[in-house]
Amino acid sequence: MGGTPQQQTNPVDKSKLDRSAACSIILRSMGHTNLASCIVVTIFLIFVVIVILIVVFSVFKPKDPKITVNAVQLPTFSISNSTVNFTFSQYIYVKNPNRVVFTHYDSSLQLMYFGNQVGFMFVPACKIDSGRTWYLVSTFSVESFPLAATSTGRPTVTDGVS
Repeated sequence: MGGTPQQQTNPVDKSKLDRSAACSIILRSMGHTNLASCIVVTIFLIFVVIVILIVVFSVFKPKDPKITVNAVQLPTFSISNSTVNFTFSQYIYVKNPNRVVFTHYDSSLQLMYFGNQVGFMFVPACKIDSGRTWYLVSTFSVESFPLAATSTGRPTVTDGVS
């Protein structure tokens, strides 16, 4: 036996080492692939949401309702002893130009004369369908309130109108 020392080799099969190294490389690259796929999908979904918002706000662009006072009438009107009594009627059209329902919340109509409220009407809430017009007729009676005196000392009907 007196020859050269023999190299001792590990009894592990080289083909098994090659397979396990290849598997670890594939698993590492799959982790990066999964992360990259998630990033791509997230960017795509954000892009889709932005496009949908642009389409919604360009096609369904919210517009203000068109409010038109068609007529104001005083069906009854009388002046006696510097006081006025009358009935006030107002005819209003509210048109919804939007493609969705417009909701009108509770409100009120007030008639003021020299800073004093002489008439009041409650306007109930409603929903106006898209492209439809809502007609509102408000009528209330104003019971005797005194007219303000002018510089001549006589009241006029046009006092307080601006």
